[in-house]
Amino acid sequence: MEELPKVRLGRSGIFVTRLISGGNPLCGNSHFSDEMNAEMSDVFQNIRILAAAGAAAIYHHGTQTDRFWLEDRIEDVHDYLKCMRDAGVQVGLGTHTPEVIEYVEEKGWDVDFYMTCFYNINRKRRQSALVSGSTASPTEEFLPEDPRRMCRVIQQTEKMCLAFKILGAFRLCSSQKEVEAA
Repeated sequence: MEELPKVRLGRSGIFVTRLISGGNPLCGNSHFSDEMNAEMSDVFQNIRILAAAGAAAIYHHGTQTDRFWLEDRIEDVHDYLKCMRDAGVQVGLGTHTPEVIEYVEEKGWDVDFYMTCFYNINRKRRQSALVSGSTASPTEEFLPEDPRRMCRVIQQTEKMCLAFKILGAFRLCSSQKEVEAA
């Protein structure tokens, strides 16, 4: 079987494929029950468990990051990132909001990589579809100018950025030409 291509994770000596496991355990989303979701929501403990189990990198979930941003509590995210660093893993920050990356870069936070969404679907506080169980939120806006804005921010950082929702959560897939343009 052919091996998947790998890229260096941030400035580390770790190489990863582009197939990466999601962050549900860090946002309390078991896809099983409310009770299990509650058990998963002790984030600092989850960070330590994931690191002890051999995780090479952990990132703070974008919807949670953006919720803290909208609530003017972004500094609270910094504590989770410090816990990740103390656990000895590569530290990532997910966001749908370009201003979050600009803020973190300006403040010089100890981050190795970003998970960057091409669309800012968190202009208003919302619950992740993973947590709510719904397929889409009525507050999610996929504005055509969003990808250009996030790309500018991505190009301004030296840190690795893993971009997602490039096809607008399937909104830009009506033709091969539309997919190529995206």
